[in-house]
Amino acid sequence: MELNFLEDCTEKEVSSVVHVTHVTLVAVMSGKVLYVKKRGKSTLELPSISFEKGELPASAVRRLISEKLNASDNVVVYVSAYGRAEGSEVEYGVLYYADISSMRTHNDPELSSSYFLDSPPEDRGKWTYPDTDIPLLNKAMEHIRKK
Repeated sequence: MELNFLEDCTEKEVSSVVHVTHVTLVAVMSGKVLYVKKRGKSTLELPSISFEKGELPASAVRRLISEKLNASDNVVVYVSAYGRAEGSEVEYGVLYYADISSMRTHNDPELSSSYFLDSPPEDRGKWTYPDTDIPLLNKAMEHIRKK
């Protein structure tokens, strides 16, 4: 698996440049990063959502925050588009960062629990997708530190 960031692609251009299928979110509240656990899994991952037909990335991330996570955001920032290659198959996503002010019980039936942690799990075995989520988390945090 190979992960590549599309550095020159703006948020407005991304949907016309590549076929985006999902959004990944690095959400932070009170300095802690949100990780979710899906039903039937014992590992953690960053929150993400698949696109609905005709949906734009900005709409998908808003839907993820408000409908799935049941959170209130202060700031949502586009970080980067990315491609995840598995052999000759490439799947494209968009990475966002959100500073959230509150979160109630999530509304997504696929999620079993959520955790706000001071630091990411060090053991790669505790991640559902370590090869993608760790670089995505690092990219978002690097982007925010530059702002």
